Amino acid sequence: MHLVEAVLFLMALVIVSNVLSHYIVAVPVSLIQVALGLGAALFFHLEINLATDWFMLLFIAPLLFYDGRNFPRRELWELRGPIIGNAIFLVFVTMLVGGYLIHFLIPPMPLPASFALAAILSPTDPIAVQSLAKRVHLPKGVLHLVSGESLINDASGLIGFKYGIAATMTGTFVLGNAVRDFFYVAIVGALAGLVLISLINLSRKWLLQQGINDVILHTILQVLTPFFIYLVVDEFMHASGVIAVVVAGLLSNTRYNRYIAALPELRIVSERTWDIIVYTLNGIIFLILGIELPVAMTDTIADHEVSTFQALGFVVVVYLGILIVRTLWIYGYMLLAKRSKEGKASWRAALLSGISGVRGAITLVGVLAVPAALSNGDAFPERSLMLFIAAGVVVLSLIVAIIALPLVTRSVAPLQTRGSTIVTDDSGDQDDDDSNDIRIISLSQAQTFVFQMAVRRVESERRETNQKAALDLIAEYQYLIRRLELAEDTGAAIPPLIQDELDLRKVGVQGELYALDDLWRDNKIMSKSYAKARKQLQ
Repeated sequence: MHLVEAVLFLMALVIVSNVLSHYIVAVPVSLIQVALGLGAALFFHLEINLATDWFMLLFIAPLLFYDGRNFPRRELWELRGPIIGNAIFLVFVTMLVGGYLIHFLIPPMPLPASFALAAILSPTDPIAVQSLAKRVHLPKGVLHLVSGESLINDASGLIGFKYGIAATMTGTFVLGNAVRDFFYVAIVGALAGLVLISLINLSRKWLLQQGINDVILHTILQVLTPFFIYLVVDEFMHASGVIAVVVAGLLSNTRYNRYIAALPELRIVSERTWDIIVYTLNGIIFLILGIELPVAMTDTIADHEVSTFQALGFVVVVYLGILIVRTLWIYGYMLLAKRSKEGKASWRAALLSGISGVRGAITLVGVLAVPAALSNGDAFPERSLMLFIAAGVVVLSLIVAIIALPLVTRSVAPLQTRGSTIVTDDSGDQDDDDSNDIRIISLSQAQTFVFQMAVRRVESERRETNQKAALDLIAEYQYLIRRLELAEDTGAAIPPLIQDELDLRKVGVQGELYALDDLWRDNKIMSKSYAKARKQLQ
């Protein structure tokens, strides 16, 4: 099947899966997509072969950028220490313990490859973690900690996976070089993401100041941002494009970029565009998982050294091992937090936090990137079994969450993953007990959007016969829009468009004062009228 036909077919399956999810509410849409992908591979013999670099660029870059720009930044800053510790040290512990466990279970799999598999199994799906808030009353600090970790551990998990695969490919591993390279790719990646997104934000600001406020143009610029940053950092700087897009996402939509508020229509259009992109990409990733399952199953069944039942046993043991490590880590954090914060350590809450760590898109993307051959041309050792275990852990984590969470919390709400829900980009400014999962805008932003639509409508109907009335009405609408923008930005930096208008208004008022003085000096107005008018202008 040609590439274009395959893409169209996959997009059709994404639509079908989401239609089915409305009727099968107990099953996550991701699991339905895995089943549809498996069916497509078995009945239509669909095969997907994607190069590693293109796969990382097309899927990881936009998904991580999206997660970063929608993460509650206030919570991330408040728990920055524990979150960074979890995102780095928990991944390291999971990689170490899980790697030795996998190597013990499967001796033919090299230890570096085992470490790589354990590392790629560490990242959790951010939206699955956030959906836990609707199911169980975890301590606020624990929930925010797990949520923040689920964003940042994508980068550290992928870096650990990269070094594990590289060590397997070359057969050598030097700890000093690895540590030095890790700091280089991490620090340079973060700084590059900071610099590049700052330049892009300045460019967007300059375009708006020049009157180039086309909504479609700015939306396309925003969508292309993660791809551009990832390519520049990964290809030219040889640093971590993953960390770069995460940092860029966190800084792309902050409250300091107030020029975005000057165009509420841009915000609405860009957010809906991102919803469509994430909706499609996430669905295709899980479909690809289902398509790849028969390949992993066939190779595993044909392998006389490892039976299918043994492979399924490996999946269960690896999942339980990762779950235990994660639960113990969360419980340890709760014990430490108990000394300085409210609440008490709870094994139930720690276990629920561990179960909520559903594996998702990043795990699938990474394991599908395992090369088929080593540098010397030999087949990559136990690649099919790695794929089988990773896919099995992803599916098993979804199934366990579906069964365990409703039983423990007595909730029947469906588990959601990235792409199956809409997350507001202002979540960091919302109250912690806000249960609405739909994106809303403020009343002033809605009024501004309505006024802007009215201006466009009046402008489209403007003719020579009604030009004066149309321009007067447009000016009135623009005045109302400026008033709303000023009210919206109270206590914050003034948007450039409003600042320009204020500067021009000062010039105009100063001109009125000069003209008033001239009239008074020429005895063309009375002193009383002059004093009253000057007082009003001042």
